[in-house]
Amino acid sequence: MKTTTISLFLLILLSHKPFAQEHAQWGLPRGAKLRMGKGHINEISYSRDGKRLAVAGSLGIWLYDTSSLHETNFLAVPSSGVSSVAFSSDGKMIAAGSWDGAVKLWDAKTGKLRQSLAGHTRVVASVAFSPNGRRLATGGYDPPAQLRLWDVKTGKHLRTFSGVESQVNGVSFGPDGRMLAAGTQADLIGIWDAVTGKHLRVLRGHSSTVKSVVFSRDGNLLASGSWDGSVRLWNPATGALVRKMHVPGSTVLSIAFSPDGGVIAVANMTDDVHSWNAKTGDSLRTFSGHIARVASIAFSPDGETLASGSRDGTVRFWNPDTGVQKHAITGHIETVKNLAVSPDGNLAATGNLTEIALWDVNTGQLQRTLSGHTQNINCVAFSPDGITLAGGSDHARLWDVRSGRLLRTLACHGSGVLSVAFSPDGSRLACGGRGEDNAVRLWDVKTGDLLHTLNWHVKAVKCVAFGPNGETLATGSGDGTIVIWDVRTGARTHTLSAYVHAVEGVRFSPEGNMLASLSRNGATLWDTVTWTEIHTFDVTLRKVGNIAFSPDGKAIVMANADPEVRLWDTGTGALLRSLTGHRSAITCAAFLPDGKTLISGSLDGTMLLWDTSAISSR
Repeated sequence: MKTTTISLFLLILLSHKPFAQEHAQWGLPRGAKLRMGKGHINEISYSRDGKRLAVAGSLGIWLYDTSSLHETNFLAVPSSGVSSVAFSSDGKMIAAGSWDGAVKLWDAKTGKLRQSLAGHTRVVASVAFSPNGRRLATGGYDPPAQLRLWDVKTGKHLRTFSGVESQVNGVSFGPDGRMLAAGTQADLIGIWDAVTGKHLRVLRGHSSTVKSVVFSRDGNLLASGSWDGSVRLWNPATGALVRKMHVPGSTVLSIAFSPDGGVIAVANMTDDVHSWNAKTGDSLRTFSGHIARVASIAFSPDGETLASGSRDGTVRFWNPDTGVQKHAITGHIETVKNLAVSPDGNLAATGNLTEIALWDVNTGQLQRTLSGHTQNINCVAFSPDGITLAGGSDHARLWDVRSGRLLRTLACHGSGVLSVAFSPDGSRLACGGRGEDNAVRLWDVKTGDLLHTLNWHVKAVKCVAFGPNGETLATGSGDGTIVIWDVRTGARTHTLSAYVHAVEGVRFSPEGNMLASLSRNGATLWDTVTWTEIHTFDVTLRKVGNIAFSPDGKAIVMANADPEVRLWDTGTGALLRSLTGHRSAITCAAFLPDGKTLISGSLDGTMLLWDTSAISSR
């Protein structure tokens, strides 16, 4: 009996791991072989039975089992991200509104697309099913038809509601399906008869955009949350104001009634969620744990859980009575702005707000987060042995990769560290940033002692790179110059004044015979013996990007802030390949040590792994 039990346990354990990992390959663009990160979070919604949670964001909709917290499906939206999502009352359908005006209906069980509703042309900020599931209301930003009603079965447009004076941010049906409310950009709340389309009344009182509206389950109250920092409770039948609550931090983004109508929960521009007694207006508790603003909240249908989806990439599940966090979903990312790959190619590090995330490159799984920075992280770098990780934000911090332990804090720049790089032997760390002196500082990694302060740049140092011999350091600045330094003496040996705009990236080739640089003016390949130009590349950088060599030095990749990853031939300067599939601008890219795989990071909140073996074998 004992052997059978152990065997069953091992079978469950072994079968669980691939299931948990397979989502990293769902809905991949052509040419990509793995995804890390699931995009950012815009809205969350429970199914009526509470067994599933839909998380809508920059890629589409992720569906989770609320018991196991495993991904069960992914509904990809090919163009823009999903701005709003809702389950039908019977749980059979999912509706989603997108940033580009698309409205789609899926079968919630199979994930099959059932209807595409055409009519909106701009952001669809809110979707809501009628209680019987036969109608769908959509609110958007396209005048003069911001509020629409649809037949769910046929996809037919039934009605455009008149009396909407501006963009619609939130819509909600009353529990009998007769009443429909909408919050608008014009500080107003409109209420209609959903059956006849008659405009019943306007609720006035907010002094700024009404972001969210929701009926209590019994229909006796309508709650509205506004950017004016207040939540108001109304009698929807008369339009009378019942109660007003002021929210700490202002700018309400999402509100939710508990199923029994006794509690109103509120998320705003702070990292916290707050709750009030809906009958008395008394403050109940604060739910703290997120590190970025909470975009959406929802009560489970049984009222035993409050879920909150945040721009920090987590969905947290709270006990609404105690404020204690019960569990969390991780793996979503707001944006990917920086990226580093471990020397063995098994880990990728990226800064997500004030935390560093470590990802398993082989499975796409989030392995660990490193907390301790107090400002957004601008840069990350692995030591050559892969044991230490450096992150730059308010200061530079060194972490033990295996344990996650903070090793040392280096006070590099008073106004922020923008770039870090380890020397090839791992003994020194170079830090560039913004401050009174705009200096580059060289530190002893083992002792934390300051070795050199390199002064010359007149604006912030945005990028630093060691040459492969460890004796040369290149620095790029907002002043448009690249400076080459002798690391041993701290002397400036060369100055390259090639750009009008800031230098955003510098990188030496693996053999050290070339230096690549990137600016809004373009990209340049330099000969490191003569310090003359070898090639210039036809790129236009609109935002921050980076540049990296392949391990054999025959190709470079540039992230130049559009949705394409471009690889260039270092010998000819010709474009080798463009990789498309990200939903937003590429901000960073790096080759794996095998030379056959490339990682790209994007503002869409994902990293994609691409097969580049055809390039490395030429």
